[in-house]
Amino acid sequence: MLKKLSLAALVAMGSMSVASATPLTDAIKGVSLNGFLRIRYYYDKFDANQDSGDLSYNRWRTNAKLVFGVPVAENMKIVWRVHAQTNVYDKATTGVSNGSYVITGVDAGTNTLTGKKTNVAKTGLSDSLFFLNYANNGLIVNVGVVPLGKLPFASSDPFTTGHGAGVVAMYNAGNGLTVAGGWVDHLFNADGTLDQGNLDYPVSAAINGGAKDVYTAGVIYSNDAFGSVQAWDYHVTDAVKNAFMVMANLNLLKDYGVGIKADFATSKLDDKALGLTDVDNHNYYRVALTANVAGVDAELGYAGTNDKAGVIATSDDAVIGQIPMELRYNVANMTDVDVWYGKLGYNIDEKTNIWASYASIDQSSGKNAGTINATNNIDSDEFDIGAGYKFNKKFGANIYYASLDYNNDAENAGNQDTQEVRAELRYNF
Repeated sequence: MLKKLSLAALVAMGSMSVASATPLTDAIKGVSLNGFLRIRYYYDKFDANQDSGDLSYNRWRTNAKLVFGVPVAENMKIVWRVHAQTNVYDKATTGVSNGSYVITGVDAGTNTLTGKKTNVAKTGLSDSLFFLNYANNGLIVNVGVVPLGKLPFASSDPFTTGHGAGVVAMYNAGNGLTVAGGWVDHLFNADGTLDQGNLDYPVSAAINGGAKDVYTAGVIYSNDAFGSVQAWDYHVTDAVKNAFMVMANLNLLKDYGVGIKADFATSKLDDKALGLTDVDNHNYYRVALTANVAGVDAELGYAGTNDKAGVIATSDDAVIGQIPMELRYNVANMTDVDVWYGKLGYNIDEKTNIWASYASIDQSSGKNAGTINATNNIDSDEFDIGAGYKFNKKFGANIYYASLDYNNDAENAGNQDTQEVRAELRYNF
């Protein structure tokens, strides 16, 4: 029948389709856009072999994060959240994963990075989230491929945000009380470790690359005088029987800018599903004193765990387990550790700040559960310094130098002394 249509008829049909299209001004009316643009430079130097010297490389990374909100009905909008990233190294590397090049090997004979010494780059979109958002009378519901960055056990990194396909809801009940719950059938960016620094057994392996049902529920209470307390519980089918955590950020002496942070978390792996034996609860705890007085911002804290393996943080970029360091910065899943840390910052003016931090991680010899046995002391000391400058409310720059030193047992287990310099320009909109 198409062959029988005249040219005039075809033109008319085309005109009708154009005429029925939504004008651009109407299509974008009410559409919101936020996100950031970021440029980073890294210089990394690490000791791959104590007897053969150091290795180093330079890296340029650019990021763009765009979040579009499209109103579709009263109190409802479709949200599209997409990222783009490019990495450029001055030495070729192997193991391309998720749009990034990662270093996976060293030539023992020549003590050089695996691959040819040439510039490489990788560009691509990743972590594309698309979901329906409903917000009305204190209730927020997200359905689809949803972000989980507000859950303290999932990655809160703005680029590699924890997410999954499912539904997450929060309800503000008033008087500072919020309740929450959710389910996703696949957890992405589950990149933490069961015992970071020892055998480095990945959380992604424990939960089958994240391809398991995740259920969670939580409650949050906060007010200006008291501070805030939140409690969360989550379960990962055939991986984590149960994980429970309480996190408090309290105003100890509010008028003097002094506060206290206190966290406790416990979890138990699904030993039958994971093929483990002699599994007991893994416990994590932290207490820290904070102060923000006369431009000085300080934190002094202690964190520790028992000697049983478990998953508290599904990502090293989760809020739970964070200490204010740049290289070895999440300790929630480590076993049998004592961590002392401190950070001191000073706001020179409204635009400029400087800071320094130190952490000592002491990990005792011992054994984890079943097939993931830890037999080495993985001790380390890290010292970082940095500074930041805000050109305006949306655009800023920062830089830091970080130095991480391991003990001999840790180096023999494959951990590398590392020095890193990172400079960043970032524009938020």
